[in-house]
Amino acid sequence: MLQEGLTIIFSTHDIDLAYCWADTAYILQSGKVVASCSNHDFNFTDVFSKITSYGFIPPKVIELSTQLKKLGIIPRDSNDPRSLSEIIQIIKG
Repeated sequence: MLQEGLTIIFSTHDIDLAYCWADTAYILQSGKVVASCSNHDFNFTDVFSKITSYGFIPPKVIELSTQLKKLGIIPRDSNDPRSLSEIIQIIKG
């Protein structure tokens, strides 16, 4: 069990893993932070453009939830899920 206030630094190129696991993501290029965002900011257009400009594809769970909102399967005002299990809970709820 993690303690509150504990910081863990985790490096990955897996945007899906970073999104479901981390509270904040930093994008580095040549050892320098070039962009950062919290997981709550991933669904905004400016964050998408930052992420894609560095070669990352937005998290699949965000793409799926966006489409489900457009189709009316999940409420448009629901929080963005961080995992497939959260999408399932939103659909069930």
